[in-house]
Amino acid sequence: MIDYIIIALLLLNGIGMFLLLMKGTNKQKGNVQLDLLKKFAEQQMIWNREWNELKTMMEKHHAEVLKELGKWEATRQSLELSIPQTSHSNHNQHLFLQDRYKEIFDLHQQGYSVEQISKKLEKGVGEVSFILQLAGPSSR
Repeated sequence: MIDYIIIALLLLNGIGMFLLLMKGTNKQKGNVQLDLLKKFAEQQMIWNREWNELKTMMEKHHAEVLKELGKWEATRQSLELSIPQTSHSNHNQHLFLQDRYKEIFDLHQQGYSVEQISKKLEKGVGEVSFILQLAGPSSR
C-alpha cells in the first residue's frame, strides 16, 4: 500500500511539475504574443504615416494636373478661334470631289447603281461607294 501511495505522490508531483512547466511556457508564449502585437502596432503606425504622405502627394499632383489641364484647355480654345470655320473647308472639299470624280457623280445622278458605275469606269465597287459617301447626301 505504501508503494501505491509513493507512486500516487510521484504521479501527483509529476502532474504538478507538468502544470508548472506549462504555465511557464504559456508565459513565454504570452510574451511572444505581446512582442508580436507591439511590432504589428509599430508597423501599422508606419503604414498609416506612409499612407498619409502618399495621399498628400497624390492630392498635390492632382492639383498640378488640373492646373495644367486648364492651361491646355485655354490654349486649345485660342487655337480653335484662330482656325477658319470648317464649313468653308467642307465646301472646298465637296467642290474638289465634284471636280475630280465628275463622271461618278454624273452617272450616279443619271440613276446608275454603284455596281454599274464601277463596271463602266473600271473602278472598284468599294472605291465608288466610298467616293459617293465622302460627297455626302447631296450627291445621292
